[in-house]
Amino acid sequence: MEFEVRHVGGIENCFVSLPLHLIQILESTRPGLSSQVLSLELRSSSSSSGLWTVAWSGATSSSSSIEVARQFADCISLPDHMMVQVRVVSNVTNATLVTIEPSSEDDWEVLELNAEQAEAAILKQVRTVHEAMKFPLWLHGHAIITFSVVSTFPKKPCNLCLEPKLLLLQRDGKRMQKNKTLPCSLMRKIILQRYHCVFRIQIEDFFINVMLMGSSLVFHSHLSLICILKLLLNFH
Repeated sequence: MEFEVRHVGGIENCFVSLPLHLIQILESTRPGLSSQVLSLELRSSSSSSGLWTVAWSGATSSSSSIEVARQFADCISLPDHMMVQVRVVSNVTNATLVTIEPSSEDDWEVLELNAEQAEAAILKQVRTVHEAMKFPLWLHGHAIITFSVVSTFPKKPCNLCLEPKLLLLQRDGKRMQKNKTLPCSLMRKIILQRYHCVFRIQIEDFFINVMLMGSSLVFHSHLSLICILKLLLNFH
């Protein structure tokens, strides 16, 4: 069965909204569907190369079409009024490592002013990601940052769970001045702001990323918090 894709305004997340008829069809085969977040495969009826993996969190569209935020559709090159076939993807795993970066210098500047809010917003607004994907992030109801997914593990469409083991933000490689690997083991996250720099440490067992004005540090293994803070304060 085919459904039309419609670009709409007013949606500030990267989830699609499904028409009631499609939801009823899906629920007939999957009881309790409305309480789940599903990954869906949208396949173009007119092009063999047209394939998109998106997420649905229970929203019902206001029409008989699949509705998607205009900014998100532009990021993933999903055409307006495209006719697609819909399939539930049941084998999408949770990501253990996702590396993303803002797509432009303007996006970097907005991120550095809203680092903490952006981190929380990503987990609320985005679910299914894959390498080379772009997605928008809404902040304060009006500011939009566009991110690029540099890499994921596993290397296939995967889900950002509510408490991901790791979310890395790194500078564009062309502007990255230093890239060091040091041992470390921490069980919590720290965000430090100093002058115009943003230090971001993401901790979950095996990786920590520190972001600051054109530099990126990735830590592994065992190093005390005091040692890391001393390193940060002397690094810039």
